[in-house]
Amino acid sequence: MSASGEMAILLDAHYTLGFQRSGTLARAPLAGGVPRQVLDDVQDADWAKDGSGLAVVRNVDGRYRIEYPVGKVLYETSTWASSCRFSRDGRRIGFIDHPLSGDNRGRVAVVDLDGKTKVLTDTFNSAEGLAWSPDGSEIWFSAGKTGNLLSLYAVDLAGRLRMVAGMPVSLTLFDIATNGRILVSRNNWRRGILGLAPGESVERDLSWLDWSRPSDLSGDGHQLLFEEQGQGGGPAYSVYLRATDGAPAVKLGEGYSLGLSPDGRWAATAPIEPADRITFVPTGAGEARTITLGGLAIGAASWHPDGRRLLVQLAEAGHRPRLCVIDQGGGTPKPVTDDEPAIHGAISPDGKWIAVGSLNSLGRIIPFDGGPSRPLPGVNAGDFILRVSDDGQAVFVTRPSGLPAKIERVDIVTGQHALWKELMPIDRAGLVDVGYFQISADGRSYVYSYRRNVSTLYVGTGVR
Repeated sequence: MSASGEMAILLDAHYTLGFQRSGTLARAPLAGGVPRQVLDDVQDADWAKDGSGLAVVRNVDGRYRIEYPVGKVLYETSTWASSCRFSRDGRRIGFIDHPLSGDNRGRVAVVDLDGKTKVLTDTFNSAEGLAWSPDGSEIWFSAGKTGNLLSLYAVDLAGRLRMVAGMPVSLTLFDIATNGRILVSRNNWRRGILGLAPGESVERDLSWLDWSRPSDLSGDGHQLLFEEQGQGGGPAYSVYLRATDGAPAVKLGEGYSLGLSPDGRWAATAPIEPADRITFVPTGAGEARTITLGGLAIGAASWHPDGRRLLVQLAEAGHRPRLCVIDQGGGTPKPVTDDEPAIHGAISPDGKWIAVGSLNSLGRIIPFDGGPSRPLPGVNAGDFILRVSDDGQAVFVTRPSGLPAKIERVDIVTGQHALWKELMPIDRAGLVDVGYFQISADGRSYVYSYRRNVSTLYVGTGVR
């Protein structure tokens, strides 16, 4: 609420990747009336102390910016930021800086109106929700050192940290009034996996612990590679392999999972920190091996059909991600795309080309070993390419939207769209979104992730 009695609201708010969200910022008078749209692709916003304008966190060309006033960039990151809040005196903006796209791992930072930034805390396993203390001397925030069990913490501008309130439940901080009352929610977050195994007609719940996120499905649909990012997965996350017939999962190691080799013998994984190396873990007996990518941050990855090379999203500090080819044996990554936002791709079954999509441009087909690209009809800006069909004649695409999630099959010659599946759990209680779709080579099996949150809002007093 502004000092002049206006509300800032987010219209058509939806999750785009993990905990990242986007919507259209609008202003509306408290007395009523139709909201006036102000700005697209906004994550968070907060009123200036005099109510004259808004600080915003928004996505511009694949990079997250904190701006105040709108258009003046105070802070920018290739991952994401959230929870921007003006200090009591209006001279600084506190926020949460997230080192991994989509992941709510984060650290508290502050930026002044000249753009000078100071990091106040180490990185927490989960962090969301931030507000300034009544006297403005501290920033209060909700965070957890393992999983999504969030407690209330406070940090001052010198970086001195203290716990305000810890409970056996997860708390998210929304606001603090000048009289000390706090607005918090008690949350029960969970992420699970549903999938259709080969030869079956009913989806099976393939969740393992409390935050199961799928990253790959074997070509025959029988093996699922996933990670646990919650309490059960530990502060460094854990990578698992599980048969889609429901057999118990096997833990392969720590970190997050990138993909299964075509023969199923290797799982590519990466550590949470430092995020510049890939470890190839055997799914059976054998020794793991690691390659380091010289400070390049790793995003998504997929194996080439030759089982030797990988297509990896890499980002150099201060630059947008690019798609690069790397060899299992190491060596210098070979870029296959330019420096452009939110790039992703899927390799054709014969390994000769890549179907590439991005946030702000139309789809393209790029030869895997180099050469001129050509348009990919029917794949629009914002469409996410999941995989190429086994006959090489179509791509499966989706885009962040409401429920149920729609996956379409797009002919790569004509651009014609055909609905392939609508996916959503039968139980919609607390359902937030679905995503991380993985499809088998023949298109008959699949897995996807669902996320739930059942929460209760509270006003608290006497918390210091």
